[in-house]
Amino acid sequence: MRLSRRRPLSVALALALAASTAAGCDLVGPGRVCTQELRVDLRPPEQTITVGQVFTATVELSSCGGRERLSDSFTWQAHDPAIVEVDAAAGRITGKAPGETLVEVSGRKYGRVGAVRVTVTAVGLAVAR
Repeated sequence: MRLSRRRPLSVALALALAASTAAGCDLVGPGRVCTQELRVDLRPPEQTITVGQVFTATVELSSCGGRERLSDSFTWQAHDPAIVEVDAAAGRITGKAPGETLVEVSGRKYGRVGAVRVTVTAVGLAVAR
């Protein structure tokens, strides 16, 4: 009678769980779900523009030390809509009047994930950052 050299399934799962936990992730169910952290890459974190100038902010979410990309549906909203106009779905921001405001981004799954600080100056007064 020949003994199988294959590891039992329970041993393989235990080893996979130990390896993923050491890497900062938990195994839950049939796939890997990372629960220790939520990394937010918000670009740009701050921006100075002139009245009428447009830029688009972006956000990416990840977990497991950045190895697992997460998806969500985002909405962008200005704290002071008199200073900037915001396309809520696209993150496109247009300067309307001089001043400073935050443009907050929230995800359907993950909630508020950050904000871009926007400074709007009169035409000809923009400062490069």
